[in-house]
Amino acid sequence: MLPLALLVAAIVVLAPVFGGPGLRSDRVALSPDVTGIPSPKSSDTDSGLDTPDPSLCTITPREPLAFRTPGALPAVAPAEAPAVGSGFSWPRGATATSEETALIHAAIREFHACKNAGDYPRLLALYTTRYLAPRFAALDASGWQATLELAQSTPTPLPSVERETVVLLGEVRRLSDGRLGAFVAAVVPAGQPLEIDAVLIFAFEDGRWRIDESHADPTGLARPAPARAVAPTAGT
Repeated sequence: MLPLALLVAAIVVLAPVFGGPGLRSDRVALSPDVTGIPSPKSSDTDSGLDTPDPSLCTITPREPLAFRTPGALPAVAPAEAPAVGSGFSWPRGATATSEETALIHAAIREFHACKNAGDYPRLLALYTTRYLAPRFAALDASGWQATLELAQSTPTPLPSVERETVVLLGEVRRLSDGRLGAFVAAVVPAGQPLEIDAVLIFAFEDGRWRIDESHADPTGLARPAPARAVAPTAGT
């Protein structure tokens, strides 16, 4: 098991998907848990839920050392992506194909499956190099130590009552630069369940779609109308 202090450090750093504060160089580069939760609200959703099983986390793991440059000084942490609103509008672009939609939905489910599996190296593999590289570059020595310890620890699946659940998947859309995006709502058990909304942007890298940007949607501006939303299922 990972020491409690390291687990706490992992939880409060950087929001890999649902927005939050920028990277702190003395912490791990990517938390295995939701971090920097943006203005969470109590979930009132009680149907159409999908809690991806840890067994669905099958992507080839990615090692943090691939991003390390010995002797390099920590770079400036990357800026937080703008939240949905005046700095980032959604929806945009054309509707994706059915095949693209299925692949993005599968990628979102695997992301939550890897978080439910507590599998940090596989969680890293779900992001693009463009997303990860500047975050690793901002780590100092203690941040690297924490990151490597986390990557080398044995994955421990979360108890079923603590696993993240996908509540809603919006229509997948193709952007002008070829990337794909979708609105996602997920529930994170934390005493009282919290629903977190975001728009995820995916880029095609090394044969699959990976998370390239995350835009928090704390006020629900991008939340689709029921007719355009997809209630996730285990088969989606």
